[in-house]
Amino acid sequence: LEKYWEGETSLQEENLLHEYFNSDDVVEELKDVQPMFQYFKVEQATRIENPKFDEQLLAQLEETVIKPMRPIYNRRNRTIRLIASAAAIVLIAFSGLFIYQEMDKGGQIAETEQTLQLEDLTVEERQAYEQTKEALAYMSAKLNRGTSIAVSSLTKVQKTTNKVLK
Repeated sequence: LEKYWEGETSLQEENLLHEYFNSDDVVEELKDVQPMFQYFKVEQATRIENPKFDEQLLAQLEETVIKPMRPIYNRRNRTIRLIASAAAIVLIAFSGLFIYQEMDKGGQIAETEQTLQLEDLTVEERQAYEQTKEALAYMSAKLNRGTSIAVSSLTKVQKTTNKVLK
């Protein structure tokens, strides 16, 4: 029995203990342990007969655990949207302030450097300018395409998430 309490018994030894304590020949000093082994025997024989037990358990979890948590997620989403909106407003305000400060009295952005004309450039500089312009246009087209794909994917994810959360 000491080995059993320490968890050091084999399956055969445990079976012998179960048989002994479920019999009527238990020694008087071990009678206080007998109800535990009898309880184990009764519980091992207990079977769940309901084939929809798992479904009912999951439905009960949905009612008691998952549904009460949804308002927490809704509050968190509202908070994130409010913070993002406030950040966007601050960014727009600072951008407007910066542009306003850069404009001179005539409504033009102040020129800080002498502007170069295309005619002032050498042939190699013009070629480099044209190649750079083409590369930037190519990159812009790819970024715009990638952005539209990402936006459509995120929209699908958001719709799916909203359906699941509802």
